[in-house]
Amino acid sequence: MILDNEFFNEQFNRCDSVCIYVPRKIRDKINDFVERVIVAKSRETVHQIDGHKEQKRWKTGRMGECALELLFKRNFADWQIGNSERFSYADLKDLGVDIGIKTVDYGSFPLVHKYSRRAEIICVKKGNEVYVLGLATPDVLNTYSDVQYVHNPAARDRKTGFYGFDKLIPIHSYEDLMKQAKRLNLML
Repeated sequence: MILDNEFFNEQFNRCDSVCIYVPRKIRDKINDFVERVIVAKSRETVHQIDGHKEQKRWKTGRMGECALELLFKRNFADWQIGNSERFSYADLKDLGVDIGIKTVDYGSFPLVHKYSRRAEIICVKKGNEVYVLGLATPDVLNTYSDVQYVHNPAARDRKTGFYGFDKLIPIHSYEDLMKQAKRLNLML
C-alpha cells in the first residue's frame, strides 16, 4: 500500500490547479472572525461533542473561501455568526450555484459526507497560499473516497476522505465556474 503522504502528493500533482496567495489583511480578518465564531459555537451541542481542532478547521475553511473570492473577483463569503442550522447551505449560493467548498491543509484529503449530494470545489491550503484543485460532482465525491483517510475516528460514521483529485474539473475563473455549473445543472 502507498503511504498516505506519497498518495496525496501523487494525486495533488495530477491537478490543473490555480494557486492563490491570501494577503495578510484578509488573513487578519479571518483570524478575528475565527476567534469570535469559536466563542459562539462553543454553546452548540454539536461543537461541544465534535470540537476537535475546531479553530484550525474554521481558519482553513475560511482561507479557501477567501481564495475563491480573490480568484472569482466576487464576494460571497458569509461573515455572520449564528446557529449552525441557519448556515446549512451551499457556500457559493450567493453566486447562484449549488456548490460547496472543501479546503484542507496540504497533505490531508478533504472530508466529505459519505453520501454527498452537492458538488464541491476542492482546495488545498499550504501556508498563505490556497490551491484551487477543481470541481467534484457528487458522483465523483461518492466514488473516489475512502474512510481510511479520515484521521478522527469520531467522524468516520458520517465522513469519508476524498482522494480523486485527478477526476476534478479545473476551475480557473468565475467564467469557468459558471460554464461548468450550467453544463452540470448546478445553477440555483
